[in-house]
Amino acid sequence: MPISQTTIGWLLLAAAALTFIAGIMLRSFLGRRRGSVDDADLDDKILMPTFVLCCGLCLTAVFLLGYEALA
Repeated sequence: MPISQTTIGWLLLAAAALTFIAGIMLRSFLGRRRGSVDDADLDDKILMPTFVLCCGLCLTAVFLLGYEALA
């Protein structure tokens, strides 16, 4: 049974939400237990890649969800 584009779009949105939540939770966990790592370094290594990945997933999901409306 093939999966529709709408289903994949919703799954991508769910993946973006889970990625965002996991990134924020990891950042806050490591922020409390950091040794010599400062906040800016944690933000550069954890939060920025999380935001980029979430934005990419959301844009792809919006394209897939809106593709049928454009056609």
